[in-house]
Amino acid sequence: MIGARDLAFPKLNLLSWYIYIVGGLFTLYSAIAGGVDTGWTFYTPYSSTYSNTQVTAVVVGVFINGFSSILTGLNFIVTIHKMRAPGLTWFRMPLFLWSIYATSIIMILGTPVLAISLFLLALEHLFHVGIFSPALGGDPLLFQHLFWFYSHPTVYIMILPAMEWSAKSSPVSPESVFSDTRSSDFQAWRSRAGLSGLGAPHVRHRAIHLRGLIFSFLSFLVAIPSAIKVFNWTSTLYKGSISYEAPMLYALGFIACLPWAG
Repeated sequence: MIGARDLAFPKLNLLSWYIYIVGGLFTLYSAIAGGVDTGWTFYTPYSSTYSNTQVTAVVVGVFINGFSSILTGLNFIVTIHKMRAPGLTWFRMPLFLWSIYATSIIMILGTPVLAISLFLLALEHLFHVGIFSPALGGDPLLFQHLFWFYSHPTVYIMILPAMEWSAKSSPVSPESVFSDTRSSDFQAWRSRAGLSGLGAPHVRHRAIHLRGLIFSFLSFLVAIPSAIKVFNWTSTLYKGSISYEAPMLYALGFIACLPWAG
């Protein structure tokens, strides 16, 4: 889509695939060996102290997969920066590339925080080091702040490419309709990513209350770019020549689901 024959680092792309497979094998092993009973959030101190299920295997698998995400995001960012075809400026790029670019930045910024959180969880689970468990002198809220610093923005890793792919499935898909939404992706994930870790422990109650208000306000603000995009999609459909083939049906289903579930 940018006129390049391959990614900037093809061998790094292959390495990220192998790393992903290795991490996936650890998580599959945990499922075969009995799974985990902590839920997908791995909240402490239950996961780090009391659970007797395959917490360590899952944590190791996700930790390894984190390197795959970081390498892939780095590869996409360098490719989009350095290998665009002559004349393909930033605001001439397809929206799907903008979504991949924003997603890659989220992965690079958020994945290391998740990785170190899971590493500390495994350290406490295996060696009983007091990090998150109150019985060992740790703070369970610390894990939640670290975990959600990644897991709040990660919804945009999944939704941004789907948004732009649905936009490209429009029956007319004029760039003029969607050109004003190119910055809305960045507004959405930047607001969430920059504030997901607010309310850190060991600060005064008043500071926590103020940060909570700021976080709540900007969390509501995130809905504005999404609403703009939904209105752009429906406006594009208006008086369009709609063909109910598989791509269009998927796009219509996505537009219907987003306001209800998003």
